[in-house]
Amino acid sequence: MTITPESILRTFFSLMSDSRWDELADLYDEDAVVHHPFADDESALLVGREQLRRHFASFRDMGLTLRVRDVIMRPMADPAWLTCQFVYHAQIPGADHFALPGIFVSRTNTATELIAESYDYLGPRQQR
Repeated sequence: MTITPESILRTFFSLMSDSRWDELADLYDEDAVVHHPFADDESALLVGREQLRRHFASFRDMGLTLRVRDVIMRPMADPAWLTCQFVYHAQIPGADHFALPGIFVSRTNTATELIAESYDYLGPRQQR
């Protein structure tokens, strides 16, 4: 079976919705780069699978639950690139539910069939 950028992101969202945080980093190349242009903390630039693993572990440790809704995937001229629009519906223990709209622009490494690069635009947070 051929892995596509769409199937990788669907797997990513499925793992995330199931709170399988420890498996998410395995969808990224060893030297993947993830940009969070709207972040104002250390997550603004994540480089490498192990830094991504620590990033996802922080969600597990805080007890975050996310459900991904309203997913729209748009292929780009280069088949390795994909734009994906969605909304996270989130809950942190002891806090109100919130929604977080997002757009990912990601590139799949066609040799490894893993995410090589992603620009993840998230926000603003909307109380539910």
